[in-house]
Amino acid sequence: MYLTKSIDNKSVYLDKYTINFWSVLTAYFGFLVSTASPMIAAVFLILSIFLSCFGNIFSNKISPLFLLILIIIVFKISYYFLLLDNLKPSLEFFSREGRFILSLALLAAFSMIRLGVKDVIKLAKACRILFLCWLPIYVVNFLGVNLLEASHHQRGSVIISGFVWQFLISIYSDKTRFSSDFLIMSIICAACVLISGSRVSIIGFLLISFFPLFKQYFIRASLAAIISLALILVFFEGRIEVGERKFDLSVIESIPAAMAYGATANSLSHASDFSDSGIATTDFNVTARFAMFARSFVRFTSSPLLGIGVGRFDDFGSFCSSAYTLVCIHDQGFSNYAGNTAHNVFLHILVEEGLLGFFLLCLLLRMILRTCQNSLKASGHDMFIHPVVGIWFYMAISGFFNHILASPLFIISLFLPLILISQISYEPKNRV
Repeated sequence: MYLTKSIDNKSVYLDKYTINFWSVLTAYFGFLVSTASPMIAAVFLILSIFLSCFGNIFSNKISPLFLLILIIIVFKISYYFLLLDNLKPSLEFFSREGRFILSLALLAAFSMIRLGVKDVIKLAKACRILFLCWLPIYVVNFLGVNLLEASHHQRGSVIISGFVWQFLISIYSDKTRFSSDFLIMSIICAACVLISGSRVSIIGFLLISFFPLFKQYFIRASLAAIISLALILVFFEGRIEVGERKFDLSVIESIPAAMAYGATANSLSHASDFSDSGIATTDFNVTARFAMFARSFVRFTSSPLLGIGVGRFDDFGSFCSSAYTLVCIHDQGFSNYAGNTAHNVFLHILVEEGLLGFFLLCLLLRMILRTCQNSLKASGHDMFIHPVVGIWFYMAISGFFNHILASPLFIISLFLPLILISQISYEPKNRV
């Protein structure tokens, strides 16, 4: 598709690849801006969605990944509005629910994008430049000047995204993983992700970096990891502090009590509610998450097939009268998607959408991994399959500690790079 306009009697061609390029670049810029201003970020994310839809609306080729994501979105949105018995649209309503809807819209928009290899290289380099421009702000913020209002997860995911863009450059520029620019970016990202304090991002960085070695030398790599972890814990007496974050092995002792509390506490709808439990713990975040996991499993058993309804996780009136009830009858009006989650995408979807929604999620994750592998094989980049699988595992592990489908943050940092790889457009002679 070509759009043409005249400027000074010259024709300027805007093909869909150029529009898609700017769509992703706009989304990533909005992602970086979100660490300082969520409202400004939302403007760029909406603009990105518009560009993506505008650039692909006349495309006659629809990918299976887009169709699956569309099915998931229709299921979520219809189930969301089906159970709203007191819908009162207002500015407060849209500010509360907007993150959920915007995340789904971004996921659909990204799955329509098909870029050529050269465009992916240019895009990855442009995003790397944006990331490197953002990095000094992050460092200054770490030194005590409050420029960012981002959480540790947000900071960590931004840093991992910069590392992933460098990976894409290495993959499609036919450079080795040990080129000078890759090593420099690795050192920068390793230092920054460590001071971010995001434990999930630290695990993600290690997965992406060392998954190929772990895959090839499973037993030796496992033993080395266990021994290294044991030595670190002994050296630091089981307690490590990085900035405001703590890594304390003694937290294990409080997990059973936390799970028992979570399974029986009817008032537990958010991790912060765990403070009312009176359970002593050395790491509130970890213990509260396990309490939410137990609570989520109990709620799942109240309606295992279709769940209690999208957006109803913290709705005390959302318990079904019987586990065999297909659609729950609710006695409260507003749905709430303002951060009240199970802190685990798999459990959260089991609670709200039941086994059907969980099946769709697993199908989505499997299709993303499979299409990435096929894309790399088709382009002759088989040697990079393992690092990309490492990125996929990082996405899956993040899902065990966060609701990765409820925020644009995770859609852009986790899903976007993998979708770009899976949807790359090749020359006809290179097509599968």
